[in-house]
Amino acid sequence: MRKIEELRAAELKSFPRDRTVIFIPVGPIEDHGDALPIGLDLFEADAVCSATAELLEKEGWTTLSLPRAALGIDSNTSGIALRVRPHVLRDYLVDICDSLTKAGFRHFIAVSGSPGTRQLTAIEEAGLFLRKRHSRFGMFKHASTPVLISGSSVAIDPEEKSVSAIFTSPPEHGGSRDASVALAVSPTLVDQPLLGSLIPIAREGSTFARWREWKRGVMQGYWGDPKTANVGKGSERIQEKARTIAIKFRAGIEGGKSHQIFKSWYSLFPTNQSLFRIWLLVVCLVILLGGWTFYSLQGFMAGANFN
Repeated sequence: MRKIEELRAAELKSFPRDRTVIFIPVGPIEDHGDALPIGLDLFEADAVCSATAELLEKEGWTTLSLPRAALGIDSNTSGIALRVRPHVLRDYLVDICDSLTKAGFRHFIAVSGSPGTRQLTAIEEAGLFLRKRHSRFGMFKHASTPVLISGSSVAIDPEEKSVSAIFTSPPEHGGSRDASVALAVSPTLVDQPLLGSLIPIAREGSTFARWREWKRGVMQGYWGDPKTANVGKGSERIQEKARTIAIKFRAGIEGGKSHQIFKSWYSLFPTNQSLFRIWLLVVCLVILLGGWTFYSLQGFMAGANFN
């Protein structure tokens, strides 16, 4: 897989437009415990992109990768976490894909190192916005309509799947699963002596209590058992995600329903959608306007009857 920033203009123009897939790795920067790098989610996203690209290249696809983008909406911890608002990630993906679409490219796969509830929803929304922008009347696709899919929406591990639909709260974080991935994708950045001395920490508290702690910006560290991590398990995680994305990508391209296949259950909840607050404001304004109109008409009719 070639990195797009390393290409010359003539090289980029030589890529076959209808058989090139462009990968976009994204994710938050956050605390994963003292033994693991805070950029682990980005490293994982990059590794999944590379592994998926390798599989697709065997099927005759040409692959490119955009630079890693530290754009994460959700984070499992909040003591140290660099996050952006939902529309920032959504609009970045729409704009970057729109620019490449004008150059003739059509296939895009966004991979997030953190499968947060709002994170995946924003990526899926970006795919919808991009598709509508390049469809007739915003509804009818044609041959040149680009496809942006959320690869991570179909490749979530049980250990990282949120127990809540509206708040990212996985069974473990920085534990065996994350530490294994770190050993596989960024071993030089892992403090392995410290990793081997860490004790298991249970995930404590209700989802609501953890949300309050996260909201106050004091949630930090890890939960799980990082000492049981091993490189083999981390490599298998990456390869399994890559196989799932590659298989689903092929099915989506052949069936023309990528937007339906690459969709998480998180996106079904309005609170995860980037436009939720706007729609909530609109509803409140409509209710206020309706109430004002109703009472104004009542007052008018009362006055007319009195006269």
